[in-house]
Amino acid sequence: MGEDYIIYPVMKTKRGKLIKNGCNLYVQLKASYRYTTSDDDKYIKYDLDIDTYNKLVEDRHNPIILVLYCMPCDEKEWLNICEENTTLKYCGYWKCLMGDSPSENRSKIRINIPRDNLFTESSLKEIMDRIQVGDLL
Repeated sequence: MGEDYIIYPVMKTKRGKLIKNGCNLYVQLKASYRYTTSDDDKYIKYDLDIDTYNKLVEDRHNPIILVLYCMPCDEKEWLNICEENTTLKYCGYWKCLMGDSPSENRSKIRINIPRDNLFTESSLKEIMDRIQVGDLL
């Protein structure tokens, strides 16, 4: 279907229970060390599988975003786990492709993800707030 993860907005009831409330956000997750940055360093350039791309550009009732975790080339640097913390090296960036034109490419299409679109707790809250007021990104 094109999504790996669904984020549900929740609200707390008068009795203190959390319940789903509002529009969901669907997320397609990717992780890769095969990305580059634009010459001006403002974009992450990534070659996305064409089937995935065409699913992400379709108009739908609930929005879907792509989150690309940009990882180091060296597999030993991807993840560090110890008792004090778990650390992923580098970070993720997000982009909404809904409404873009489908592609006739056969295998891949290069997309540009703004480096300003760092996927963080605050950016997720902003995305969810926009969805709830009908701004589908």
